[in-house]
Amino acid sequence: MLDPKEQEKLLTRRFGNAAPLLDPQPEGEREAGPELVPGPPPASPISRWWMTIPLCIGIWAGFALTQNSERIVQVAQSRPIRTVTADRGDIRKTIRIAGDTAASNVAAVRAPRIRGRGAGGVASGGQMTLVKLAAAGSRVKKGTLVAEFDTQNQLLKLDDQKAKVVQEEAKILKVKATQAIAHERERVAAVKAESDLGKAKLDLRTTEVKSAIVAARLQMAVEEAEVNLETAQKELRLADNARRAELRSNEIRRDQELVDQKRAEMNIDRMRILAPIDGMVVLMSNTGGSSISEIEQGDQVRPGMHLLNIVDTASMALEAAVNQADSQIIRTGMPAEVRLDAYPDAVYPARIAAVGSLAGTSTGGGGGKRGGRGGFSRSGGGNFLRNIAIEIAILSKDERVIPDLSASADIIVATAEDVVRVPREAVSFEADGAWVQAAGGDAEGFERRRIEVGLVSDIHVEAVSGLDPGAKLAAERPQARL
Repeated sequence: MLDPKEQEKLLTRRFGNAAPLLDPQPEGEREAGPELVPGPPPASPISRWWMTIPLCIGIWAGFALTQNSERIVQVAQSRPIRTVTADRGDIRKTIRIAGDTAASNVAAVRAPRIRGRGAGGVASGGQMTLVKLAAAGSRVKKGTLVAEFDTQNQLLKLDDQKAKVVQEEAKILKVKATQAIAHERERVAAVKAESDLGKAKLDLRTTEVKSAIVAARLQMAVEEAEVNLETAQKELRLADNARRAELRSNEIRRDQELVDQKRAEMNIDRMRILAPIDGMVVLMSNTGGSSISEIEQGDQVRPGMHLLNIVDTASMALEAAVNQADSQIIRTGMPAEVRLDAYPDAVYPARIAAVGSLAGTSTGGGGGKRGGRGGFSRSGGGNFLRNIAIEIAILSKDERVIPDLSASADIIVATAEDVVRVPREAVSFEADGAWVQAAGGDAEGFERRRIEVGLVSDIHVEAVSGLDPGAKLAAERPQARL
């Protein structure tokens, strides 16, 4: 056991001033107890110094942030306010739509449909061979040959028909000759029966000198002659009707062959297709076989197949769709300006030619044939954003304007000429009116001024009153700066 004083010194070294005091007791009265176990050593001064490092770093960062904020405020306050100037000019309110170009006057050219009995004289499978075809993109005049087919089969068909017509004519002549002989034979028989009747009547006059039996026989001979004459005349009429029917049947067959001959001649004429209007040639695609390509010379085409279109580029238009909300203010005849995506520098004057009466559902991402921005109906299916079809006629002529080009149009809804106009970014529309920040007011150099506005476009606002041309206006709110 250690002496109490030594234990107290040991505790003082370990715990400092917080060391517990030991009451000295006589050795006789000291109770036996557990021996003291040394505790953990006190914290080192170096460890306490490292604990203060994060605190110092935090204090330094807060001070730097405060200084930087003050510097930002000073820079912002020293930055000049961007201004715009009110001037006098024209304002146009427009609606922009997008679509595709198309021609209002288009003539479709199709392969001829062969008429006539049988195969019509076309090749096996009902196909025809193109021997001439106008080049794609070429411009043709009305009456110019744009397509021609092989006419060999139709020429053979025409020769066959001519031979059949001659054959039917010969048959008719033969029937007429045969009928004439038969008619004459039957007419002679009828004349003989008439003469027999006359002879029998003469014999009947001798009954006064004849016996009763002979008189009865003469009377019976007269009656028999009358029946024979009636029969011969009836047979003659029936035979004449039959012969006329037979002759008419042959004439009908002859006329049918004549019709087929005329059809063959017409088919040959149809093999040469002439342009019905002036315009540009646009070839269609040939879907025959395993690949799709433009129709070209030497192809086998079916009767009635769409070969090409002749587009009158002088009647070009923009086919698009306008939102149902904007369609309420669009009217036929309104002016517009059309721009092609392929030629952004070109501007073409136009006008509204037609506005649809029924709304359609938008399913795409653009305008016109590509549709508008889609949406979903509140009932859970389909789209609820509707568009109205619109056609805008392009008034100027340009060879670059061809069908199926993407384009846009600015429809001029309203205009205001020679008015005070303000850039729209300088006008603040609030519940109590329109306001601007005009130069020459408060300590910041601007005063808040209310103006009366007229026509409002996407770029300018018409200032009816409250502002003069040349006024400097803030393009941003001064109070909104840091």
